[in-house]
Amino acid sequence: MAVELTPFGCRALLGMPARALWNLSVEAADVLGRRLTTSRASEVPAEVAGAWELVVASGGTLGVADVADRVRWSRRHLTQRFTGEFGLSPKLAARVVRFERAGSMLRSPLRPGLAEVAAACGYYDQPHINRDFVALAGCPPGEWLASEFRSVQDAHVPHPSGSAA
Repeated sequence: MAVELTPFGCRALLGMPARALWNLSVEAADVLGRRLTTSRASEVPAEVAGAWELVVASGGTLGVADVADRVRWSRRHLTQRFTGEFGLSPKLAARVVRFERAGSMLRSPLRPGLAEVAAACGYYDQPHINRDFVALAGCPPGEWLASEFRSVQDAHVPHPSGSAA
């Protein structure tokens, strides 16, 4: 079983920054037993929490300089503190947020075209969204979409009478 937590969920549930568990598989007892009584989400500095919220609220389209300006930190300081808390830089976080938003739009029943998704999610053009999908999902959007909506059919369904149909 896998459990996915937001960075704040990681801090609240496990009492530690997401960076501490980045790309790591652990037994629940190893994490929960020791860490539930330690620090909580409230220990995330307001500027770091605010930066995360800005990245998410913008759909990943707000630049690092703009985020830094809004939390009144330098880009360098923001990047160090953000990465220290979440395990990824503000720029990479924005990239992941854009990717997740694009994936959600592509999964929707009223799926817009790829160019429309790219524009809505802040990609410069279709090659830009293609590069992110290859980097983050391992394949281009069309291939990713096909794998998301595989047709599940039985190879052979016996006829109710027991004979081949």
